[in-house]
Amino acid sequence: MRRVVAALASASDAIMFVFGGRSLVRDAAPNPAGPDLPTPHDPVIDLIRRGQAEGVFDDQLTAEWIQQVLWGVAYTAFEQVERGALAKFDVAATVTRTLERGITATAGARPGSEPKL
Repeated sequence: MRRVVAALASASDAIMFVFGGRSLVRDAAPNPAGPDLPTPHDPVIDLIRRGQAEGVFDDQLTAEWIQQVLWGVAYTAFEQVERGALAKFDVAATVTRTLERGITATAGARPGSEPKL
């Protein structure tokens, strides 16, 4: 997954171009292969499912949900770069840290205690 994040970070300009152009997103078909053809193979979903089987990712979530979280966090990082709030070379580390650790503070937490949100 770290390699996926690094690849997304390196392609961030192209990703922001595509998703920044509203007409490009609006005109995109739900299935790029066509409405009557099977959905193309998605290696990221395979990676997530393998991680779930190996106990790395939560198996109580769907692989599609985890992928959407990945895209959402990555896109947020790309927006932060565009706004000057995050250095481009920090994107991969920031996205990876967020995916691996979430957003709750764990320092000083007692073992077995859940953070209060």
